[in-house]
Amino acid sequence: MDQAMDLDLDQQQHDDAPMDSMAITSEERQWALAIKQAVSESEELSPINDFDLVQYAMITQGNTEEALARMEGMQSFREHYDIDNSAEQGVRCLQLAMDLLPRFLLHLDNCPDTNEAILAWDASVFYPDLVLAPCSQRGADFYWKNYVSASYYMYYCTQPNLASIRKGLTLLLDCGQVEWENVSIDFERRMHDELRGYYPLKWNQLLAYNTAFIANVGWGLFKQFMNPHMRESLQLGCQVSGADSSTRLYELFLQPSLEGAQINILRRARDLLLMRAQNAQSFTL
Repeated sequence: MDQAMDLDLDQQQHDDAPMDSMAITSEERQWALAIKQAVSESEELSPINDFDLVQYAMITQGNTEEALARMEGMQSFREHYDIDNSAEQGVRCLQLAMDLLPRFLLHLDNCPDTNEAILAWDASVFYPDLVLAPCSQRGADFYWKNYVSASYYMYYCTQPNLASIRKGLTLLLDCGQVEWENVSIDFERRMHDELRGYYPLKWNQLLAYNTAFIANVGWGLFKQFMNPHMRESLQLGCQVSGADSSTRLYELFLQPSLEGAQINILRRARDLLLMRAQNAQSFTL
C-alpha cells in the first residue's frame, strides 16, 4: 500500500530532540572511553578524535569489538581514497559526483530543530554501470572514487554534531521511472564492502517514493547488503503528502533550477563540514 509522507521536515516536531547538540550521556561517555582505551592498545589503528570515538560508541551501543572492526574498515577506506575530512575536499567530491550524475543528489541538510540528517536522491538518474566503468584517461576507478568519496561526505557532513549522530539519517529516495539500468547488484555489493558496511551510521528512515515493479524487485535484491537497522528503516511505496500520485521529489527540491539547487547544496555542505570540524576540535570526553 502506498504511504503519504510529509516532506516538510523543517516543521516536524520531535519531543526527543536534545537541547544541547553536543551533550552525551554518562553511559555513552563510558562506551567511548572503553573504545579509546582499546584503540590506544591496538597496533593497527591510528588515534582518532573524541568526537569520532563517541560516534562509534553511539552506533555500536558500546560494543568495543564491533567499533574496532568498523574503525579498521574506515581507516582503510580513508587511506585508499585519500579522504582528509576537509570542507574543501568534501565540496569538491560532491561537485564531481553531481557532474557525473546530474539531478541524482536532490537535497542535503541537517535540520536544526530535530538534529535529523537528511538526504534526498533520485534513483531514476543513477547509473551504476557508469559509476563502475573504467576511465582510460584518469584511471580504472576514477568514476567510482568520485562517487564513493561523495557518498562518504554525504553521510559525514549531514551529521555535524553528536545529537545528529544519535538521531540518525533520513534518506528520501525517489524510485519513479526506475529501469533495470538503474539497478546493480555489483554496485550495491561494492558499496557495502567498502563503505556502508563500516561507516558508523544510524538509519532513522529510508523512505522509497514512487516504487513500481523494477524498484520493488531491486529493493528485494539489495536487502542482502543492508544491516538489520537499515532493513527495518525501509518503507516502500511512499508518496508526497498532499500532492498528485505522480509528483516526483525533484519537482520539490530542484528549486529555483538544477544549477541553483546544486549551488545551494554545495554551500550547505561546506557550512556543515566546517561546523563538524569546529565541534570535533572543541569536544573532549
